[in-house]
Amino acid sequence: MTQTSAPTPPKSEKQNQHFIPRWWLKAFADRGGNIWALQGDQVQVVGAGSVMSADWIYTLFDSWWRPSDAVEDGLSKIEGTASRLFRNIEASGAAGDEDWSALLWFIALTACRHPTTMDRSVELSKELGVFLSEVKTYPDGAAFETAFESRFGSKPPVDMHPILSSLPQRTIDGSILKLLELQPYDPSMPQTDALLATDDVAAVMRSMDCRLLTAPAGAYYVLGDRPLPAKDVAHGFTIPLSKTLALEASPGSSSTGARSSAEATADEIEASNLAQVQRAERTVIGPDREALRSLAPPPEKKVKR
Repeated sequence: MTQTSAPTPPKSEKQNQHFIPRWWLKAFADRGGNIWALQGDQVQVVGAGSVMSADWIYTLFDSWWRPSDAVEDGLSKIEGTASRLFRNIEASGAAGDEDWSALLWFIALTACRHPTTMDRSVELSKELGVFLSEVKTYPDGAAFETAFESRFGSKPPVDMHPILSSLPQRTIDGSILKLLELQPYDPSMPQTDALLATDDVAAVMRSMDCRLLTAPAGAYYVLGDRPLPAKDVAHGFTIPLSKTLALEASPGSSSTGARSSAEATADEIEASNLAQVQRAERTVIGPDREALRSLAPPPEKKVKR
């Protein structure tokens, strides 16, 4: 009997993987090269290698269940190009049409590659599965389409209702059960599939009005470990590109969106920094220890018993 042997194992060497590149983090260092981090109510110096990362988040398994660095390696190449783009924009405080397009695509990738987004994509896939398992409870295709669009924000494929409705319920339930049992790293539906939405998210961002906001002398931006809203980015956001430059995006006034540059006001910087702190899960970095300390949430009062 002939046995099929597994092909050559893929490369898998990278355990700790950054969802915010190190070069981006280093852009928030002070003049001495120190990166200050607010974690809870404590402010301390951290290394770029020790924050905004996690183990195995982009590790991809093949059909033989062998880990691969393919996604991480691909992201590293993209980050190299983005690093040069950020430096060029930082130096000039402005961007041409191509740079704007590339910048917004990378910001869209940043949104899609965040662990929170990838976790949510897996959850949403399972919620979709549960919804589809109930297809026969809808009296007709129109009712199904209305419910689908209300729940997921887009219309279903035209033939989804008739095809699913024609299947035995036992077949549907069996498929959904397998879906619900999948782990985030399962090769049949890995959490890294969330990165496939990058082009769609970038299209939304490119339709928005965008400004590059340069901080005046003595003022600085901070960056949190969840730099973008977890959802509804089309409603607007500000994301710092460095300690002195941020991108502000707001709902577009035209299909292509306006582009401009300006010096940020004190209120705009304060609003950006507060948003970064409020969204952060664990860490906010910046170049100024005391400024970060002032952003720390007040300590919780202990209730006497």
